[in-house]
Amino acid sequence: SRHMSGSDNNDTVVEEATAGAVNGDVSLSETSSIDMGSTVDLPSESGMEGRMAKLARLGGALLATEVWCFGSVNRGQLGTGDHIKRARINAVLGLGGQGVVRVDSGKEHSMALTLDGRLYLWGNNAHRQISHEDTEDFSFPRRFQLAHDGNVLGAACGTQHSAIVMNDLTVHEQSDQQENNRTSGVSPFATAREIVEREPPMGTLQPVLASGSFTLFNHIVFGAIAKHLTAEQKFLQDALVAYNCTLKPFLKRISGVAYSEIFDALCQNYLTIIHVAALNVKSLLEFGHRRITCTDIVVINNCQEMITLYRGYTKRFCDVMCIRGYPTIEMFTEKSSKEVHKIFFRPFRRIWAFIDMIYDLVALEEIEANRELLDERRTQWEKFSNEKDLAIEEAERTLRFWELNHKTPLAKLQSPDRRLILDSKELSLKRSQSARFANQWFILFSDSLCSMSGHLTIFPLRTMWITSITDGETRKFALKVITPEETLILCAQNHEDKIMWLDGIVGSIKNCLGRVSDTKVPQYRNASYQFSEKHPKFPGAKYFGRWHLGQMHGIGHLEMSDGRVYNGQMNGGEIHGYGRMFTPNVGIYEGDFEHGKYNGYGVLEHHNKATYEGNFRDGLYCGHGTLIGEQFTYVGEFSNGSRHGYGVLDDNITGDKYMGMFVEGKKAGLGVCVTMCGDYFEGNFVNDVLSGEGIASFENSSYYEGEMTINGPTGRGCFYVGNRERRNSTECPIDSNGDVQEIEGTILMGNLSGTWQDVKISNGTLSMHQTFRKYSQNLGRYTIENDKKWKSLFDDWHMQLFGQERQNLENKQIWGRIACYITNSKAKDKLKSEGFITKNAYFYRKTDLSGSLDKLSLKSATGSLGKSSAMGKVGPLDLGDVFHPLTSSPHLKGATSTIMDLGAFSQKLEEKFDGHEGGNRSFSPSESGSSVRGKNPTLDYIPNFGITKCDQEDLEAIQEYLREAFRDLNHPLGVLNSKISHCFYSSYGCWKFKPTAILHRHAMQEWESICRRIFSIVCRMFPAIVGTSFRKLLYPILLSEGIYSLLFVLYASKCSHRDEIYRQRMIGCDRKTDQELAVFLRVDAELMPMIKCSYFDDAIGCLKQVKDKYCPMEMVILIEKTFQLLEDAKNESVGAQHTLNADNTIPLVLFLVLRANIQHLGAEIALLEDLLGTDFEALMLGYTGYCVTTLKAAYQHILSDKFYQN
Repeated sequence: SRHMSGSDNNDTVVEEATAGAVNGDVSLSETSSIDMGSTVDLPSESGMEGRMAKLARLGGALLATEVWCFGSVNRGQLGTGDHIKRARINAVLGLGGQGVVRVDSGKEHSMALTLDGRLYLWGNNAHRQISHEDTEDFSFPRRFQLAHDGNVLGAACGTQHSAIVMNDLTVHEQSDQQENNRTSGVSPFATAREIVEREPPMGTLQPVLASGSFTLFNHIVFGAIAKHLTAEQKFLQDALVAYNCTLKPFLKRISGVAYSEIFDALCQNYLTIIHVAALNVKSLLEFGHRRITCTDIVVINNCQEMITLYRGYTKRFCDVMCIRGYPTIEMFTEKSSKEVHKIFFRPFRRIWAFIDMIYDLVALEEIEANRELLDERRTQWEKFSNEKDLAIEEAERTLRFWELNHKTPLAKLQSPDRRLILDSKELSLKRSQSARFANQWFILFSDSLCSMSGHLTIFPLRTMWITSITDGETRKFALKVITPEETLILCAQNHEDKIMWLDGIVGSIKNCLGRVSDTKVPQYRNASYQFSEKHPKFPGAKYFGRWHLGQMHGIGHLEMSDGRVYNGQMNGGEIHGYGRMFTPNVGIYEGDFEHGKYNGYGVLEHHNKATYEGNFRDGLYCGHGTLIGEQFTYVGEFSNGSRHGYGVLDDNITGDKYMGMFVEGKKAGLGVCVTMCGDYFEGNFVNDVLSGEGIASFENSSYYEGEMTINGPTGRGCFYVGNRERRNSTECPIDSNGDVQEIEGTILMGNLSGTWQDVKISNGTLSMHQTFRKYSQNLGRYTIENDKKWKSLFDDWHMQLFGQERQNLENKQIWGRIACYITNSKAKDKLKSEGFITKNAYFYRKTDLSGSLDKLSLKSATGSLGKSSAMGKVGPLDLGDVFHPLTSSPHLKGATSTIMDLGAFSQKLEEKFDGHEGGNRSFSPSESGSSVRGKNPTLDYIPNFGITKCDQEDLEAIQEYLREAFRDLNHPLGVLNSKISHCFYSSYGCWKFKPTAILHRHAMQEWESICRRIFSIVCRMFPAIVGTSFRKLLYPILLSEGIYSLLFVLYASKCSHRDEIYRQRMIGCDRKTDQELAVFLRVDAELMPMIKCSYFDDAIGCLKQVKDKYCPMEMVILIEKTFQLLEDAKNESVGAQHTLNADNTIPLVLFLVLRANIQHLGAEIALLEDLLGTDFEALMLGYTGYCVTTLKAAYQHILSDKFYQN
């Protein structure tokens, strides 16, 4: 706001209304980077668009000014258009948005000077200080004008006079004492004196100052800049009038007119030029006052921004011309075509004015560096001037073309941004091998090549590739044009025409792709395209993505006419690689594709909520996979879309679990079935039914051998009905864990029928009070060999990693394939996290249909059943310009899968996806073993240990590598571990009832088989470890808490009876004090001090930790440490002279066991022995064996009847 008073002694000068006066101080040399302050809260801009917006905002702030005043006396001083006294502040009429930069007041009159050199005066005119024409007061601002219509440089108000300095430095006075009202170079008053005391600071003085009856004129030398300042101010005046009086009303009336947005863009650009012109005027004034240097003038300092602004205006000017838009403007504004042309052509005339100004500045500039900068800016403006002329000429040619062809099918192609480049009617071009008199017409537009031969065919330039063909005997001056659906051979009439067509098409393609003229046409590019209905593979499909030589190649988005939507990799014009597809009435698939079909590893969510995760072949389930439905869950092998091979089927309705063979979707072959009640059946299945000979075992200690079904016996067999365990006989066999192996009961033998609850005997015998084995000795006879279980999983894994030549690969080739796998897996993860959008796909848009893919998130995204395969028969990733054609490193020659070729380019792939250049990241043997950047840095190198030798240091390094590898889901071993763990869990976990104890043997044998097969893989990676025990190497890594828990549940079921006896007796002993318990256990009196020793407490705590471990060797170490602490307790409390023997050690161990409170000690010991396997025999020969045996003996003693004997 501007506040003014009517005092007769007011020489206050209001500073220019710069952007700083509105929002803070601004240096004109910083107009490209400064912020406007707090008036408008804008984010910090960067880039050309941001700098242009900031320039426009600064210039707009210079123009967006108002003048306000108030006072109790009103003889026109308030400028409100009347003589009413105003107690409140009011706006002066007609000065809003005029860019007022200076306000001054005399005794009863005021003046306001605008940025473009207009001077307005109002108030009491009694002394003709406002106008000589009359003496009446002026209650509204009146513009000061001379006959030659000059611009005002400066002005000031005295008490009863006004002093004015023009741009040409002539001086004028408004008062009743001056009739001529003009002086030139002398004082207007006879009493004037020249006062020169000292040189003022640079640029600090105003042109004129006034107070009372005195006036001070400062000598200012504007030089050659004055005419350019006047011209720019004149342009600003005319442009403001044109916008406010013509364009602004026009914009309010065209809301329903066709191409209204084009007209709006043109007018908005016009307004932006006005704002920047205001800023340029301000900089010229500052330069004239020597406050800035010539290089700080906006047209010089912000040359790139202004050229970009004018380039945008030129485009919009031509856009309107191409749609014959100027007659529309004439109609709405009621202006003549000449007036409209003058308005919109006015900014172009300023371009050569800028060039002339730079010429004058170069002549005045003394600093060489500044002259070079000025010459550079002049060259840029001259280059743009030529560019502008060509653009307007091109638009005029285009307009004439549309006017001539407005009745042809081409008329529908008329659009604001489409320009005519070449026309075969003017420059001959035709198809090769076409009829001599065929009517062929080719038109090259700025965005497409059109062919007219009976019908109109459009070839978009964004998806066009063109090459020159060498002249031959039958074909000369030919060009080869490749498009997504057709390849054209076009022939020109001569070599010159051929070059013009080639250059025209190449240049237009570059413009469409946003490439500069001196670059090559990219072979890889991003573009959108809609296929015709005649396309053999994708009729009517829409594609947005990566292209190469007319084929979809890279990351893309494809919407097909049948409703399918695909996001992911394309290869050679086909859906090939990794991606996600939505299919109506089917579901969503995410995984590997080959030739448009599901092929490889993937996840398919059916619309009926069933989910399959696993391998595919030709669009069908094939290989290992997991199928989850509402009624069942199946994990196992598939073939041709059906369950076929070994698998595990969980019936969600009955609760039954089947582990066995399938044929064409039905149970067929050897298998095991465990019912909801815990009953166990094994035998031969035919057509989903158990038939023939088999074994059934029940929870009531009964079992059956013979012909049967799930429901009961069906022929000859033997049914053993147990009553109680046989315990009294000393000849009763007991297993290694102390479990009784024989029971007493009844035996039914012969032809049996009925149900298991009501067995009928025909032609058989019933023997009572018989002794027989607790479990059938034929258990496992009708089950699948463990090495054949999950064979499809290992086969698929080997094929995905090693390909067909998996048995003949050398060690270096194996590590090369592993490197490929890791690199590709990381790339897939990154691709998936980015929504299958390539980084440079700036054109990419999400449609309503494709957006639904993001809403339908795959279940595997958060809780995958197993890590998706990173390899397989899939196409190369979207490498774009990284490399082409695909080549492979020497150690990967002969690979059958194209994905293997990526191994040699792991560094380029990482640069592509991570967006960095250079770096030394590669999969190469590392002598230092140093890690590099990655999800798991320790895995991003090829080890050099364990290849030719394996000492203790190498073994530790191998274990560390494997520990990381089995945890990393980007490593093939991590993927295998994840999948096999899920398979093991599906077989022996997730019970809806207490699992049968029989399964502990199956689980342990299957686990050992799995570990042996994994160990064979590790041996191929590290050949020097062949002689190492697989248990010692892998169990500490593979025996995760989950796997151990599965095994422990089964062993706890097996040992449940004995562990319950143990638990009850342990509870009884917990009630005793340490002294009472020691006496009860008959601890040697001489060793009683040991119980109170701190080492003894440590031994109890050490033994407690056994239940928290799931690695057998760690458990053994803890047991051995417990006995060592027991020895330390003895040495500290009773002395080293006392020795611990078997007799006095057992009571102490019993004390330790009872106080350690291990709930399922029997299951822990049994599982420990079985996990150690053959390694346990070697341990038994030493001190470790003694410790384990003593612990086991203590457990057996607690279970025995002798425990309570005195």
